[in-house]
Amino acid sequence: MSQVYQCYACGDDFEYGPHDHGGEWLAGYEVDVCRTCYDGNGDGWSPQYEDQFLARIEELDIEEPERNDNDLLPREIRG
Repeated sequence: MSQVYQCYACGDDFEYGPHDHGGEWLAGYEVDVCRTCYDGNGDGWSPQYEDQFLARIEELDIEEPERNDNDLLPREIRG
């Protein structure tokens, strides 16, 4: 049975379950994102999402990750 999650980036709902893989869990940020946002930000989080990911980093009280070659926050961070 699938569960409905809300994408941390765009706010849209998506399903995730045994046969529905509509999103990804980002362990470093401890959030779920929909497949569209995950796939669309492979080179780093778009500036339109930067403030909310920076806020999440602050909530988790972790160090801001090094920006990638595109000067974007990485899609996933490793702890």
